[in-house]
Amino acid sequence: MKKAGNIAIIALAILLNGTIIFESCLSGGVSVTRSNWLSNIFADIINVFIPGRVEVVPLESITLIGDGEIILGTTNRFTVEYTPENATNKGISFLADNERINPVQEGSSCFVEGIELGSVNLAAISLEDESIVQKASIEVIARPAPTAFSISIADEQLLNGLSTPVIFTIDDYDDNRAVRYFDTSLIELESTNSGVATIEEGVIRAKSVGYAEIYATSYPSRRISVQVIENSNPLVFPNSTSWQVVGESTVHVYDMDHAETNYSQLSIDWGGTIPSDQGITWKVEDELIAKISSDGKLRGYKRTGTTNVIAISNMDSDQQKTFPIIVEEVLPTAMDVSIRLDGSPLDEIVSVGDTIYISAIFSPNNTTNLYVDVESSDELVLSAQIEGRTGKVTAKKEGTASITVSSVANPSLSETLTFEVMPKQAIDGENYVDFASFIRKSIGHFLLFGVSGLFTTWAFFLLFDKMIKKKWLIALYSALFGLAIASLTEFIQLFIPQRSGNWLDVVINIFGYSVFGALLILFYCLWLRRTLKTNKKSAER
Repeated sequence: MKKAGNIAIIALAILLNGTIIFESCLSGGVSVTRSNWLSNIFADIINVFIPGRVEVVPLESITLIGDGEIILGTTNRFTVEYTPENATNKGISFLADNERINPVQEGSSCFVEGIELGSVNLAAISLEDESIVQKASIEVIARPAPTAFSISIADEQLLNGLSTPVIFTIDDYDDNRAVRYFDTSLIELESTNSGVATIEEGVIRAKSVGYAEIYATSYPSRRISVQVIENSNPLVFPNSTSWQVVGESTVHVYDMDHAETNYSQLSIDWGGTIPSDQGITWKVEDELIAKISSDGKLRGYKRTGTTNVIAISNMDSDQQKTFPIIVEEVLPTAMDVSIRLDGSPLDEIVSVGDTIYISAIFSPNNTTNLYVDVESSDELVLSAQIEGRTGKVTAKKEGTASITVSSVANPSLSETLTFEVMPKQAIDGENYVDFASFIRKSIGHFLLFGVSGLFTTWAFFLLFDKMIKKKWLIALYSALFGLAIASLTEFIQLFIPQRSGNWLDVVINIFGYSVFGALLILFYCLWLRRTLKTNKKSAER
């Protein structure tokens, strides 16, 4: 019977360590599912016996941080910092005192877009206590001239009578961003020999055979060389009555996600007279409505509306054509609403204190206005507010309420969601992640390796008790085995999809193994001491 028990102990130790190694080989998805299942069981048990409570930490003050100088047509980010940091109610709204800026909220941040030159104040206001306000002074300024730039031309040799544009390259900015942040027309350019080549509005015009250099007046070291060579062909000038701008005149408001493909390519139809120099300088009258690149790519920008594109002949700057354009939004035709609850898989139930985030995916996929509006049927149960393109809904108290989600651009697209708010639970979305981590560390690491340490140490003593006289060596061998298993399992996870090894887990594994192994040895010593005393008393009798 004793021999069978010993075999069972050894077999159990082998099974436990094999299970531990097998578990470390499971993919992250399987491991997380199992861990969440176990965490949910413990959470449900705790929630039955322990009521939840909402701890309210009052907000004392806020600080608004951001760059108060905004370039016209660009956006700066302002962020709110809360005191104390763990304040319960961090609802905030942003308000401008005039229309020179367009503040777009996203959580505790506000993306402020410069719309009109001048001064404006931006206020951040607490939704819970309107007396808590922080203001920032903002100045919307015109696009400045760049300071970190270089200039170049396509070819340093230029046929007499023709022209070529100066190409500006701005450090750390691609062409699409550079045109929004800087105005290269403010950089004054000069020619060292205007008899050979002149420079006007960024265009070099060849006047006679020879050499000249074009340089930036305020940055003389930034210059380019031009060689004007003989042109044996007769010059043909554009016919002012026959050429015109062609292309799609309707474009859409600027959309960062589709900026590379969402444009209209404008070009010139020269009619019956093809000029020797077909170069064109493109301009837009209202650059808040549209932008155009040097090669004629027209994109909508910040506003909808109408404006004109001006095409100027580089060969004869007196010849200009006006091309009316329209900038429109791409309105959504369909909307798919999605919700996201704070925390974890346990948050299938909405409890008091939970936050629901509501967003929408619109069709077509190039829809330019992606904003939604959210409205609660009962603000006492569910409080709704907009944060950028997302609706934020906070569960205030028990009850049932509906949230209506609609498209700002197309209000006919709407959907109503109904939520039942349950009492606050001890373990829910706010603390579930920490709780699940505790369960995973305590049971999946400490306890599992502790049981392994108990039976493995026991098995080592059963196997080597008669072979090794120094019992502390058996305990040492068991400890080294535990160290090897603890390290091996984490090392294996480095190569498993969706998992990673962690030195902290190695420490927890070893600690659990050592504690339970030490307890076994302690109990064995106590048992042995008591047995020896009993045998001694029996012998004395």
